[in-house]
Amino acid sequence: MKPINTAKVFLTFMSLFLVCTPSALAEDQVQHQTGIIDTLKNDWNALWFFGEVLLSHVSYKINHHADVNSEWDNVTTQDDLNFLNNLKAQYPFSEKSVYISSDNVCGPAYEYLLEGVTEATVTDNSGSALDSYTVTKSETGFTIRKGAPEKPDHSYAINLNELEEFYAIYGKVGQVQDCETYLKEQIQAQA
Repeated sequence: MKPINTAKVFLTFMSLFLVCTPSALAEDQVQHQTGIIDTLKNDWNALWFFGEVLLSHVSYKINHHADVNSEWDNVTTQDDLNFLNNLKAQYPFSEKSVYISSDNVCGPAYEYLLEGVTEATVTDNSGSALDSYTVTKSETGFTIRKGAPEKPDHSYAINLNELEEFYAIYGKVGQVQDCETYLKEQIQAQA
């Protein structure tokens, strides 16, 4: 006899509950219940997201036998540059802003952005700037464009070693992949 997968049983139960409950209630109760269900869905999605992130982080550390505060050398290799060029090809941001609504699959990313205008700079491993991007957060979403802003509210720099590690840790998380797909679609649609 196969062991019962508790997570699958719970997810199945929650799915049935979320689908069946509104149809069993009176109309005025449905609206109240729908609000509660939406809250539960949002909380569940957030919990699922953080669970995936935690598992990805732990898996990366185990597989790479890396210390959380591991130090890299400041040499930029051709592999590092190839990685960056591959990312730029996948996400061909231009000087034209691409708008991303906060109420889509990229919602979790929206929560982590700083209010206002942020300059995000990608550097090589010695700290020399390679590319700059402007991220502007508003009440309804955010925009991303290539190029540095005139007067940013915030500045952030990430070197290629850090970028590669973050991608290795979080690149396989389901919601991150969904957001990446959505970003690519929006870049093409708004080009």
